[in-house]
Amino acid sequence: MARPVPGELTFVAPRGAKKPPRHLADMTPAERREAVAAIGEKPFRAKQLSQHYFARYAHDPAEWTDIPAGSREKLQQELLPDLMNVIRHISCDDDTTRKTLWKLHVPAMLRFADEGFKCRLAVSLHAPDDELRDTLVPVNTRWNVREVLGAAWEYAEKSGRRISIEYALIRDINDQAWRGDLLGKLLKGKRVHVNLIPLNPTPGSKWTASRPEDEKAFVEAIARHGVPVTVRDTRGQEIDGACGQLAASER
Repeated sequence: MARPVPGELTFVAPRGAKKPPRHLADMTPAERREAVAAIGEKPFRAKQLSQHYFARYAHDPAEWTDIPAGSREKLQQELLPDLMNVIRHISCDDDTTRKTLWKLHVPAMLRFADEGFKCRLAVSLHAPDDELRDTLVPVNTRWNVREVLGAAWEYAEKSGRRISIEYALIRDINDQAWRGDLLGKLLKGKRVHVNLIPLNPTPGSKWTASRPEDEKAFVEAIARHGVPVTVRDTRGQEIDGACGQLAASER
């Protein structure tokens, strides 16, 4: 695969990019039995593991006392991989105040909801339809738009926190008014706010921010459904210091 031009937005996953890990929560009961058998364990272990994970919320293998000790670690590694990855910790006041940025997949969003977290959840959506989002956000082929939003609504219901929908506006790619209308329909009546992010122009890139009239029509299409929506300020563009521009200028 040829190296991308500096600043050029590419929708092709890099060669060797890791796919989201397979997880027990993604499988049907029959698929769980097959997966357990594939790693050399008895198929009935799938039901035992499911009982611990879904009914008892027992995520520590040490608590799986009905499963042989020699099998627990293998089952955990193969079927219950970590789905929550800490991206960054920020603390102050002698560590009495801490903010954490997590990267989550859909099963982890549901786990967040079940465990009573009260964090603000931001969903990187960028397209309201699966056809386009499969291209912009390849993980959509694993968990589609409705599954992602369904997990977000469950989190909002259990946490009482509003969901932030992150949507980067890209000229002639995802900024059509009909897509804004579709997004509004998907979010109508939910505890949600849409944060529209104009794509900052970068040297050598054929992708750029939406035309002002298209951005306005997109905002209006969402707002017609009673969904709160704002457009992020693009401060720093004039000195190539806005989001995404600094990295491109350094290459």
